[in-house]
Amino acid sequence: MHGRLAARFEGGDRNHLTKLRWRPPLQALRALDAADGAAELVISTLGPGVMGGDDLIVTIDVGPDTHARVTTTGATRVLPTRSRGSATTFHLLNVEGGALLEWLPRPTILQTDAALRQTTYLHLAPGAAALLVEVLVPGRLAAGERFAFAELDATLEVRCDHHLVVAERQRAQPSGRDLLPGANCVLATLFVLAPGRQLPSLPEATELPNQAGLLIRALCASASAAEALLRPAIEQVRVALAPAHSAFARSLCARSGAMAIPPPYVECVSHTTWRKPR
Repeated sequence: MHGRLAARFEGGDRNHLTKLRWRPPLQALRALDAADGAAELVISTLGPGVMGGDDLIVTIDVGPDTHARVTTTGATRVLPTRSRGSATTFHLLNVEGGALLEWLPRPTILQTDAALRQTTYLHLAPGAAALLVEVLVPGRLAAGERFAFAELDATLEVRCDHHLVVAERQRAQPSGRDLLPGANCVLATLFVLAPGRQLPSLPEATELPNQAGLLIRALCASASAAEALLRPAIEQVRVALAPAHSAFARSLCARSGAMAIPPPYVECVSHTTWRKPR
């Protein structure tokens, strides 16, 4: 199926969603005003999950000095390919000056024989910022399924004022080989992207090249543990990056405490391979 979803957020006296359209299997479940003042959009995928042959494109535009948050209703299950090839997803994210986009999808679960090719393009205007979260689960862990998926090929490109500042590609073809023996096999990632802006000191983070921001990456035992691990860091950097008019958001987030996060699992920004560390 060819799913499409496009949304635009604007600021002003309040952050709000101004344009929205979608085509199944993508669907906008609801748009709301979050407790911290951000405009929040919740996306769902109709049916049991993303199937081989599906082609999904999500386009998000955030206007100047706007605080927007995009999340999903639950985990995205990538189902077996059968004879229809890989599922492909494109995320096209554009953030204008002074704005903050929080891209916070729930975990992606790669089930047996699943193949996913994912591309995320982020463009930041000068003074813009974005938080990008990804939690990759290599199978239905509760059922004992691990690294039985066929392929993962995920690309991220970040440009600021049309100049490439960060690029990453993750590729894995385990074919049933357990790439990470042991309990910790869920890959948690947080990109804090704010070229040229002052960020809080996070000792667990790696500095990105070109003064683009910070990267936090760690291995966890479960999807819920990965989300819990990243949440305090998200709340901490949100305070520094929220648009100036969002005073309530700053006061709310300032009460959140930080939590220690293990050192990053992979620090290579240009090319990341999901492999067992030495």
